[in-house]
Amino acid sequence: LMEALQQEIEVVLEELRQLGSLVAQFTPQEQENVYARINGLVQRLATIDAMKEQFKDHLIPFELLKFVDEGKHPDAYTKAKLENLVNQSAALQKERDAFTQFQTKFSSAVKKGD
Repeated sequence: LMEALQQEIEVVLEELRQLGSLVAQFTPQEQENVYARINGLVQRLATIDAMKEQFKDHLIPFELLKFVDEGKHPDAYTKAKLENLVNQSAALQKERDAFTQFQTKFSSAVKKGD
């Protein structure tokens, strides 16, 4: 399903590229070809729109959309998130270690006080 969507998007991008090239070099003789390309593009977009119900349960983080809008690659978002999780995990491990040391010293001090 995801592959079908990806293929449709790739075809739309190629259609847009070809349409842009056609329009940039437009001549009246190309009018029908331009209309045909536009109609093909509209059909492809309708196909993509028809797929949306199949993806309604797929949630995309808003942060990821902002990331892509800024021109960054989605894999860079994933990498940044993973690095953040690794750093948070390391910080939590340091806290656990500190509490373990405190518990050991506290238990030792309490035993000495008995």
